[in-house]
Amino acid sequence: MTGLPDNVEDLLARLEDSSRSELDLVHTLAEAIRRADEQVLREVRSVTLQHEIRREAILGELHTLATRLCCLPPRHQSSFSAATARAAIRQQTQPAPPAEMETAPNPGGGHWRQAAQNIDEELDFTFNSASPRH
Repeated sequence: MTGLPDNVEDLLARLEDSSRSELDLVHTLAEAIRRADEQVLREVRSVTLQHEIRREAILGELHTLATRLCCLPPRHQSSFSAATARAAIRQQTQPAPPAEMETAPNPGGGHWRQAAQNIDEELDFTFNSASPRH
């Protein structure tokens, strides 16, 4: 009966060695996953930064185009905001004409709103359609 305890001791020793090697593998795997996570995080941050740089360049180009088309005032460093842009667009696209301009003839041509209304009326009369075309 002396062989049984020796076998048990041998099995326990092998189990302990096996457990240590598996634990080392788990730690190695955890470290590899942590490094991979850090690499993915660095790459995501890099892509985010590149996206923001492209976005700023596109917004700058759009603002330059709008300025060239006289829709927006020139952009100032930090005082420019969406609210000021909307206000500027509203002022330029919906000016309140003075009362005398509504009724007084324009020596350089007619009023564009009236001309557009006249065109709409003529098209409606021609095509017998009162429904909007746009």
